[in-house]
Amino acid sequence: MMRYLTVTIGLFLLGMNCFANKIQFENNFNNYSSDASITETGFKIQYNKSYKGEVNGKVVKENANGFLKLVTTTNGAANIQLLKNIQVLPNTEYEFTLKTRSKLKRYIAVRDNKNTTTLVKTDLFQSENENEWVTTTVSFNSGSNSQIKLVVYQNWSGTLAVDDYELIIKSANKTATANVAPRNYYLSSTKGSDKNSGKKTSPWKSLEKISKTKLHPGDTIFFNKGDRFDGHFVVNGSGNIKQPIVISSYGRGALPIITGEVGEKNGGDYREAILVQNNDHIYFEKIEVHNNRKSNRKGAREQDAYGILIFNTNKTTMEDFSFDKVVFRNVYAPKPVLKEKGEQAFNNLEVSAITFLTNRNAEGDVKQIRDVVMQNCYFENLQRLGVHIKHKGAAKGFGTEKSNSNVNFVFRNNEFHHTGGTCILPIRTYNCLIEGNIFNYPGDNSDPRMAARGSAVWTWRCVNTVIQYNQCLHIRGYLDSHGVHIDHENLNTFIQYNYMEDCEGGFVEILGGNMNSVYRYNVSVNDGWRKNPKWKTSNHTIWLNSKTPGGHHLPDNNYIYNNTIYMDSAYATSIDMKGMNSYVYNNLFYVNKGSIGTKQVLIEDNGGEIFISNNYYHGDVAYKFTSQDRKSIKGKVNFLNADNGSRDGFITEGGSSIINAGINKPGPILPVAGTGIFKYVSSQPRIDFYGNPINPNDPTPNIGACNLKMKAGEKMNTSAIKLTRSEEVGVYDFNVHMDSQVLSIEVNASIQNCSVEIFDKYGRIRKYVVEDDTKTIALPLLTGKCYVRVNYNGYIVTKAINVAG
Repeated sequence: MMRYLTVTIGLFLLGMNCFANKIQFENNFNNYSSDASITETGFKIQYNKSYKGEVNGKVVKENANGFLKLVTTTNGAANIQLLKNIQVLPNTEYEFTLKTRSKLKRYIAVRDNKNTTTLVKTDLFQSENENEWVTTTVSFNSGSNSQIKLVVYQNWSGTLAVDDYELIIKSANKTATANVAPRNYYLSSTKGSDKNSGKKTSPWKSLEKISKTKLHPGDTIFFNKGDRFDGHFVVNGSGNIKQPIVISSYGRGALPIITGEVGEKNGGDYREAILVQNNDHIYFEKIEVHNNRKSNRKGAREQDAYGILIFNTNKTTMEDFSFDKVVFRNVYAPKPVLKEKGEQAFNNLEVSAITFLTNRNAEGDVKQIRDVVMQNCYFENLQRLGVHIKHKGAAKGFGTEKSNSNVNFVFRNNEFHHTGGTCILPIRTYNCLIEGNIFNYPGDNSDPRMAARGSAVWTWRCVNTVIQYNQCLHIRGYLDSHGVHIDHENLNTFIQYNYMEDCEGGFVEILGGNMNSVYRYNVSVNDGWRKNPKWKTSNHTIWLNSKTPGGHHLPDNNYIYNNTIYMDSAYATSIDMKGMNSYVYNNLFYVNKGSIGTKQVLIEDNGGEIFISNNYYHGDVAYKFTSQDRKSIKGKVNFLNADNGSRDGFITEGGSSIINAGINKPGPILPVAGTGIFKYVSSQPRIDFYGNPINPNDPTPNIGACNLKMKAGEKMNTSAIKLTRSEEVGVYDFNVHMDSQVLSIEVNASIQNCSVEIFDKYGRIRKYVVEDDTKTIALPLLTGKCYVRVNYNGYIVTKAINVAG
């Protein structure tokens, strides 16, 4: 398993100019010729003096990616060390990241220049797979040192590969900051005056007043509920890691609305309602943001409109943004875009509820936006995008994928309704987790100004993206418009545990230049019914395409496995697979009405492998596709209730021929699983769509998204139970009761080998406990429908429970 190791030492630099998140050193070895020696790269090798062999180091290239490779000449205790001396600033916080690849144990460390004092060192770690790149990060303080050594150690001989060195300055503040006590500022558009003190009993009135106020760490801005604030709110200042600036609301009533709408007589509507430029450590909560631009303002494009714009034009990194319970509505540009205007007009429409935008990097000007969490937010009636994350990159050969990307974005438990385009669009994002969201009617056309084309999420030139436990419903559009699609040139994209229904374009869409694209443990219901007169095969159950903006570039290493695809509507889809090394297995294709693949089946290996095996077929699935299956499965499938209109209906019960009929074939691993924002994401699936456990060593997993191993005649019991505070109910041989936020499971003492699971409506397991007579499970922030499953002596009982708030 790839591991991401972090050691952090806190430090605040106050009262001085800091260089937070400035890249001090980076090397991805791409600018060296193949076979360049270790000395040409500025690195040095040391090894055990008693070792009888030698250690040779040089740059090698794989698929145009350069890295440093160290190889020993004989077996033995070489104890390899790779060293690099770096100039640093004394008493400064740093973060050191690199990748290693080896089958042996190793660690990374930072030492002083004399190699006598270790500033930080990881534990020894080892990969499950010797071909797996491991990303490792440590944080440290340079202390009194002006020069340090970056160290990679391997405790034997063998081969060691290293790549993507990055040393950045990490600091709490970016500008000179006096020791100013935090203040609270209050604004009311109906009761306030800019001549007031700004206190709760004497609030200010306008956005202009607060925009001109210099903010300091720990300050909070409160907008009065029920009020509307038109104008331009510029957040003038940064917080720090312990004292963010908070933008919130006070009073009673509806959330306060902040808009950029001032009308033509006041110079035209602002491009954005709220602007954060080159400031950070800012938290937004409990406000509402609109920007329905009707008239353009000088200096703004007619195709642009934002609710909030987070904009980095500086030479450092902006970090630490939080959004909780923020509502975004009614964001439109003055100039509508019509599909008749073509692709360029569509791409030029820069309209979003919120955009994170970083300008282009260059020598001495490296920047990004990082560490963003958005949760429990609501989006509705947007011309094109809900969330747009965009880094403008850098010239070819400059920097690394990570330094030229925005980093560490999490979107959790948000709702998007009637978005004219895509709900979340990451462009050049490194590490992005999108989970537990509801995407309802992306690509909407209910307003004639809407773009009328979108998938719930699509990614472009992103690295390490996990999209899971989302509901993708009623996606619309004349192009794209699948549940979730993988656009161009992404690396490591995992689409798993999602429920997709009524998506006009289809289920799977993987476009050109992608590597390691995975769709697994999703449920797709009636997706792919589009009729585009200009493109007769525009609706797909599976679509892999090689076109990119620069021509043709094949998607490589495509995995589509253990999905449930259900069709009960009279339409026909296409299956087009123009990729390389594509694997389709353990999928359940169930057709009651309509057909899959009868419009067109086109499968090209392009010199790679095509692997289609152990898929289940029911109904009209094109013979041209099923005939290529190495071991097709037919027979009976017992769905719990496929007609009940919910995800739970596709649980497969005992007697189904798909049970134990799959093939054990691991797909790509998520290289950063278990680390950072992916701390609770496993490198390989450990549960199915419904939270049932998956044994990675099981030679015969189930087919489809449900791995429940029920025997013939067994059925799920999912009758709903209403559970309120301090109420107790009996469920067969165990009791369930709730007190405050703790759900307790009390099991009859005579029951042996008992395990208990609790998982929410998205299928995420909250706790799993084994062999304890009293199971007590904490449920922070969990209300609504959830499930309790008890497994004792191989007998499984599941109960759906509605938890009252």
